[in-house]
Amino acid sequence: MANLEAATDNGRRSVTIRSVENALSLLSLFSVARPTWSLTEISRELGLGKSTVFRLLATLEACDFVRRDPDTGRYSAAPRLWEIACSAFTDTGLREVAPRFLAELVDLTGETAYCSILTGRRVVHVEVRVPGQALRLHANVGDSFDAHAVASGKAILAFSPREVVEEYIAGGLPRRTSQTITDPDRFRAELAVIRQRGYAENLAEWEEDVRGAAAPVWDRDGQVIAAISVAGPMFRLTADLSDLGRTVRTVANEMSRALGAPEHVLRDETTNSSTRDPSAR
Repeated sequence: MANLEAATDNGRRSVTIRSVENALSLLSLFSVARPTWSLTEISRELGLGKSTVFRLLATLEACDFVRRDPDTGRYSAAPRLWEIACSAFTDTGLREVAPRFLAELVDLTGETAYCSILTGRRVVHVEVRVPGQALRLHANVGDSFDAHAVASGKAILAFSPREVVEEYIAGGLPRRTSQTITDPDRFRAELAVIRQRGYAENLAEWEEDVRGAAAPVWDRDGQVIAAISVAGPMFRLTADLSDLGRTVRTVANEMSRALGAPEHVLRDETTNSSTRDPSAR
């Protein structure tokens, strides 16, 4: 029988069901980078006994959330998960409008364009468009990255409430390359710059020799729900990314308007800064 646990966190009482937490943790293991897992690997990764993992997998398989390869015995996510994931964007309209604005970015920049959302400490690509040129960055829908080390993650965090940012920083800023910002105060300063200019830059902070720029996408309630970005090899994207950043910001504002975002949250050349100050929330 599932256990109920009551805990107090900052004065707020929460009740969690351990078996549900374990099942969701299990589902969270599946990714584009690692789409299949064995029972033993899951047991080791989650720190759960094999009998517990077996029961979780059997239940999830019966409900069409995972499937087991009869030849290898390895498990992968089932299409049912994709159906649920897609429903998360139905109300926002993100999946409907993203393709045409990413296509516009590809036309304007000649580089790979992405639409990403923040989930936990990771940003996940929900839409990708690639240019026609032979040498380009490869990316897939579902790819995920540490938010502090990529432009899209920084663009979203910069316009998130202060408690969201501080919780992220408290979880650590692990280094990916020599350029990754790992100092909390420096990271806070970086977010302040992003809020002022309306776009974020990635100066080889996730992967050596890759640069990019991103800007936030706002919904009709004036909340940041995603970021769109452009990335490419360093030899094409020079140290000065201001023109690229402004281009991405302009397209992000167009996309936000298509989603019904109020004008006062948008940052463009005609305003000094967005009036959204997350530190005040």
